[in-house]
Amino acid sequence: MIRFAVLALAAMAPRAQTVDELIAKNLAARGGVERLEQTRSERLRGRITMDGVEGTLRLERLRVGDTREIRTEVTVEGRSYVRGFDGVLAWSQTGTDGEGWLEARRLHGDDVDTLREDAEFDDGLLDVRERGATVRYDGRAAMDGKQLYKVMLRLKDGNVFYCFLDPDSWLETRRTGGRVIGGREALIDWTFGDYRESGGMQAPFRVESVSRDTGERQLIRVERIEWNLGLGEERFRPARAGSGVDRASR
Repeated sequence: MIRFAVLALAAMAPRAQTVDELIAKNLAARGGVERLEQTRSERLRGRITMDGVEGTLRLERLRVGDTREIRTEVTVEGRSYVRGFDGVLAWSQTGTDGEGWLEARRLHGDDVDTLREDAEFDDGLLDVRERGATVRYDGRAAMDGKQLYKVMLRLKDGNVFYCFLDPDSWLETRRTGGRVIGGREALIDWTFGDYRESGGMQAPFRVESVSRDTGERQLIRVERIEWNLGLGEERFRPARAGSGVDRASR
């Protein structure tokens, strides 16, 4: 009788989710694989706060074949700080309305790796295996009053992240992990919230990150996201030194 009771309980117990099922539910909740894969460009505008200092943020990404490009511009008190990657070269540049753009500086090492990783349109669970990453279901974790699904994501470069999926919305609400910077791993915790529909896809309009090593906090409050714009590749290269800082067109 005990044996039959155990078998009956096992039959009634909910079947464990596989990692592929979790990924499929997450991608469907975000807008579907087809729509996500068809995205060729992205422009995000908003506000960014870093340790009490607030500025405006513009982030642009472009996908051309297998090449991924990115340009981020943060403006604080009239000075713009730009970092870019055109698929080959990584660079930084600063400028003001009065001075124009200064000479761009080429970036190397960890800065290049970080920008290359950030240039991915989807640094989450889309096409993970095609990107050379590995994934694993790591059970559930109690967070935010819920039992979130935990998925381990190991990128091709060896960096490891843990993505936490909400069991109701199937959207990613938390992430933890790190990047190797200067030979050591820098651990960061992210919180994603205020998901909204944009172009048929769900995107977080509030992203907060905290460094476990330094305690540095960063908050991004998105105001607008646009997809599949006609962004030219020249936008992902430095501006000519001395040229005007035209934030409206760039």
